[in-house]
Amino acid sequence: MHMMYYNDFFFSPFHFLFAVIGWILVIMVILWIVRRLTGHNHRLHRRGLFQDSGMEVLRERYAKGEINKEEYEEKRKVLMHE
Repeated sequence: MHMMYYNDFFFSPFHFLFAVIGWILVIMVILWIVRRLTGHNHRLHRRGLFQDSGMEVLRERYAKGEINKEEYEEKRKVLMHE
């Protein structure tokens, strides 16, 4: 009767392939969790990143009363069309 040893696992092509796929899946899940916890989204392209932060600042300034409605609308249009 043949006994399977731990080292035999890595010499079998199918077992090795499944081990590699398993590690890739573990790494992908870890990366997904890190991205979710750090708040990264799929819109990290150059325009989206600056547009989102600019709109956030603009909304805050309008809410604090630092700018009036006309200034808000002007600046919003500029941010949306850049």
